[in-house]
Amino acid sequence: MGAHFDRTQPWWHGAGKAWFEYITRGQHLLREGHAVADILWYLGDATPTICPEKDPLSSVVPISINYDCLNTEMLHKLEVQNRKLTLPHGAQYKVLVLNNHKTLSFNSVTKIHELAKQGAVIIGAPIEQLAGRFNTQAQQDQFAEMVAFIWSQPTTYNMPFNPKTTQGHAGVIPDHSVAEDTLLDWDKIYAEQNFVRDLSIKGLKHFYFTHRKSATHDIYFIFNESDQPRLIEAKFNLVGKIPELWDPQTGNTVQLGAFETDATHTRVALRLAAKQSMFVVFTESSKGVSPVSPDVIVEQDIQVLLDQPKGKNQQNTPKKQLSVVTKKGLQQVSLNTKQDAIAIPTLPESLTLSGPWQVKFDKKYGLDHTFKFTQLLDWRNHPDTRIQDYSGTAKYSQNMTIAEQYVKPGTLLTLDLGQVNIAATVIINGKLVATAWVEPYQLDITEFVKVGENQIEIEVANVWVNRLLADQKLPDTSGFKIARWQDPVTKMPKWYTDNQAPPPSERLTFSTQKFMSQDEPRQASGLVGPVQIKLSQSIKL
Repeated sequence: MGAHFDRTQPWWHGAGKAWFEYITRGQHLLREGHAVADILWYLGDATPTICPEKDPLSSVVPISINYDCLNTEMLHKLEVQNRKLTLPHGAQYKVLVLNNHKTLSFNSVTKIHELAKQGAVIIGAPIEQLAGRFNTQAQQDQFAEMVAFIWSQPTTYNMPFNPKTTQGHAGVIPDHSVAEDTLLDWDKIYAEQNFVRDLSIKGLKHFYFTHRKSATHDIYFIFNESDQPRLIEAKFNLVGKIPELWDPQTGNTVQLGAFETDATHTRVALRLAAKQSMFVVFTESSKGVSPVSPDVIVEQDIQVLLDQPKGKNQQNTPKKQLSVVTKKGLQQVSLNTKQDAIAIPTLPESLTLSGPWQVKFDKKYGLDHTFKFTQLLDWRNHPDTRIQDYSGTAKYSQNMTIAEQYVKPGTLLTLDLGQVNIAATVIINGKLVATAWVEPYQLDITEFVKVGENQIEIEVANVWVNRLLADQKLPDTSGFKIARWQDPVTKMPKWYTDNQAPPPSERLTFSTQKFMSQDEPRQASGLVGPVQIKLSQSIKL
């Protein structure tokens, strides 16, 4: 099994590069420092020792609590420092969960006993017996004493569980649905041990995140799974640093000016578009910074940012300045109850690029023609079957007029492409803006437009499915016989191995396997829109 992820895909030259940039930014951050998790999941001495997947384990550990797996080798390297289980490379954990531990070696029991004496929080049923046939009576007696001690401690929880987490020897496929509730009362455990969650989000019970920590950065990766925009009210388990948003799609970073801290948390409110991901990074000290309450973000659809002025103030120290980013429709903004509301200048209406559009299809993909689209539509719904069956790229173009009021200082312009199937590369006035390959299909075009007439080009790419469906109905002249799965591998035709052109054919594609049935429907394709230029503004306070 696999996927064709290469330059033969119609979307490769646009979305391929953009996707790799997204992955590169994300992987760079996710390799920094070490992983941060609340739980160590001990795999036991016996084999097989398979680290369970997150969804099948959700009946025991909620999705919103991260864990790392621990084998016996690393168990013996654990120490307890300030009530946290600590590994030599610096990673720290709040809880040790025992699994696959009915029978353990004397050395492993001794280590767990040592951790319990040091105050480690341990969860699991008592160990039942020692591994091995040649344990002395003294060892058996000591084993019984150690187990009794471990499970008498207020930091040890006698909670038996047997999650179905792996295929194992029975060949049982794990359930990848997320359990609504867990067998263990984690809120009670955390409260009794005075622990706090690494990340909590108001109103969300199940959510995925990743946390990395280096000497200088705390890096959280969060994701909005919803098909709708979502307000994220988050509490991060750290204090004393300014929260920053690092966007893996664009590479842009901003410092948030709306946050608050208590003894253990930094509270932040931010809005994520449907399916949007974001890194929340803490690196710079918040000493001397006067943020506003995140409640102003909850109550108003705004963003409060910290600006770093280029110069220095009279005390020769950098001074942070707040700015507010607002959308159309807001007439005033209130940042606190003691301050008068800030008047917001009226923004012009959004621009809708309705049409007509000149749409040029690519000869390379079998359609050397330019069509006039009076309105945007899915290619499947176009009356011309050549467009219905088309797989490749098509360039939409039109001229748009931008009035002077749209390009005033502080006005921000966002191109919202609406529905795109599946990727779109935007060029304005001959300059490449970027490629949008995932929701939300929105791009910042503030620096690319000018007063007066502007030319916009949107190159849209779909996938091969529609062309392959059409070609299945046409005669196959390739000379290649598709083998059934149980048949010997069929040799490639001579024209292919000799790197020659294929025989003349009505088909545009050549495939070594049939990937879909004749009655499979075409896939959505093209720019459906609506295409709009939406306005916001940044106001320095």
